[in-house]
Amino acid sequence: MSRPNSAVTGVVMMARATGSSTQDRSIPEVARILAERVMRIPRQDTYMWVYGAYGLLHLFRATQDQRYLDFYLEHFPPGDNPFDTHLYHATGDRKYVAGVEERGAELLSEERRDREGAVLDPSGRYTVDVFCGPFTLPLICGHLLNDHRYFDEAARVMEIFRGYLEDPATGVWYSRWGHSMHSNRPNPGLWARGNGWLIDAWGRAMHLWDRSHPAYDDIFAAWTRICKGVAAFQTPSGLYRQLLDRPDCFEEASGTGLFSCGFGYGVINGTLGGEFADIAYRGCRGLEGLVDEVGNIHNVSTYAGGYNYERQYYSCGRFNDPHGDGTALGAFAAVMELAEKKPFNATEPDEKPVIVTAYIPDCISNYPAKLKFSDELTPPMLKRTLELDALPEHDVTGGTVMGLLHHSDVHRDRESLDHARALLAEGGDRLDDVVGWHLHAELAHRDTPGALPDGLIQSVDQKIEAMARDRTGVFLDDAGGYRVETLASWLPLLALCGAASGQRRYFDEACTQLFGHQRWLEEPESGLWYSAYGRGAHRRRVTPGLWTLGNAYVLSGIVGLLEHLPTDHPQYVDVICALRCLAHRVTARMPVADPFPQLLNGQMSNFCIASTALYSSAIGRATVARWIPATFWAGSGGAVWVMGPEIQDDGTIGFSSLQTGGLDRVEDYAEHRADNDPAALGFILSSLAFMSLCMKEGLDQHIIDRRLGAR
Repeated sequence: MSRPNSAVTGVVMMARATGSSTQDRSIPEVARILAERVMRIPRQDTYMWVYGAYGLLHLFRATQDQRYLDFYLEHFPPGDNPFDTHLYHATGDRKYVAGVEERGAELLSEERRDREGAVLDPSGRYTVDVFCGPFTLPLICGHLLNDHRYFDEAARVMEIFRGYLEDPATGVWYSRWGHSMHSNRPNPGLWARGNGWLIDAWGRAMHLWDRSHPAYDDIFAAWTRICKGVAAFQTPSGLYRQLLDRPDCFEEASGTGLFSCGFGYGVINGTLGGEFADIAYRGCRGLEGLVDEVGNIHNVSTYAGGYNYERQYYSCGRFNDPHGDGTALGAFAAVMELAEKKPFNATEPDEKPVIVTAYIPDCISNYPAKLKFSDELTPPMLKRTLELDALPEHDVTGGTVMGLLHHSDVHRDRESLDHARALLAEGGDRLDDVVGWHLHAELAHRDTPGALPDGLIQSVDQKIEAMARDRTGVFLDDAGGYRVETLASWLPLLALCGAASGQRRYFDEACTQLFGHQRWLEEPESGLWYSAYGRGAHRRRVTPGLWTLGNAYVLSGIVGLLEHLPTDHPQYVDVICALRCLAHRVTARMPVADPFPQLLNGQMSNFCIASTALYSSAIGRATVARWIPATFWAGSGGAVWVMGPEIQDDGTIGFSSLQTGGLDRVEDYAEHRADNDPAALGFILSSLAFMSLCMKEGLDQHIIDRRLGAR
């Protein structure tokens, strides 16, 4: 349905996710409601809060409502920044860019460049975030100073960045090149907000190009190409998906806002054809469907992009994430100004948006939690663990003792070593024999490397002899099947026995168990492991659900084996490959801003601190040992960061899965967990210890990127 652009001032609104009644609202009304919430948010020293303030400047330009300009000037006095391009864009007053000559000189003298002269980000990568500055700032400087050197700079940066980041099939850009696991290629995923930064910045600045510059035609062809490429992905609701080309990805607010803002200003400034006006309008109508009656906004992508796996983008949707505030305000403002200056026929979206985020009462702004590092998180975790007078009830794998040992290893802390010994002496009898032997062997190894407690080898040999096996020699559990918990203690115990005795048969046995269990429990398509085979209601098949803690057990067990497995063992490379494969598969399913869920195959939403910590510990240990690439530190460190909000200053922690799997039904895992479970403390201590060690050894993610960058 087509109608004149006056529809911008009086259109429909759908029922809100908060349960409020349906009401008709106009774009200016929705913009006002959103702006009022933004102005109530306490100031934060983050670019996200600042971008919300930029959105208010857009709204001032469109409405001339002095409240919005006053708010910005109160928080950002002009004297503090002699080159404020946002104030200049909002007011047209050149006094706000009086420092253009100094800023321009800084830009041209920037030394953080690649061998072709393109400015890189601080870690030596090509990123859309950085590109928006080195490309648009020269346009502003060149226009204000009438100096072609700046247009030359912009043309060079465009050519180089486009060569690295543009997807030739769609014309849309990747968000980063040369980051983390992707040191020599783009990070996967055509991320909406990454492209939105480009469209928004260019829409406000592309008209400043000097038409006499020799690169003018090529630059505008590239500008038109990316705009058409992005517009092709607009959904029937008017929104754009978090990953533009993935139909199963959620419809996202901030990217949509940036697209509509850039398209709108592009039409206003004459750098885009009139057809983009309606595209911008439909984006705003879609955004309206994400904003409720008090200005809350749904479906906002949190944090930055450039993830190692496309799957990680799917976990980023947030309610009232501040990335949505300024971006949506900019869109509304641009379309309001567009309707006033260049009337157009507007068509309504065909569908309502699908809201995927949950309303959070009394949440005015859902800022990502403050990142906490190991030095901040370790003291409350260590204090609480040292206060334990017995092994926790749910600790069935000895994680408490191992956490204290790992802390002692990294920090040379005798108290934690002594407490590990005391806990094992007091409560070790209730543990499974193999678990207890493994812990005693680990303690003996710390006292005298290569030593084992008297009689342990004989006990292990007797146990091996008595174990029920299948026809290929793989151990059977108490139900006559297979389970991942078997590997968590058996693999490191056998490795310690092999190292102490010098007999290869223990390593051979460990490899038999690892690869035998893999054949029974690995899901072939995903590469992840089921927790059990042949238990309960599933006598002749795997039990349902790819249990996260079970996969962490396998990773930890493999690392424990590799810590002693001779490099000349015939299956050494196979074990390394098994570790790397599973590490990749699990890391790909790591949420961006939350701990792991209990199950990895999307069937559960309950977070699990224990599995997140044990995964982090295993990845950290393997990274330090160089069995997996150093870029996996993002997994170890990232897991610690997302655990941070679940760890309180008094040592209280969030939910963890109970430490045995193999349940009959996926639904059973919902109750198979405990809040503030002390059995998870050891896993957390281990993860914090190895994050600290990674940092000490220079395995910080950005250090790695700097080594790889600046090509």
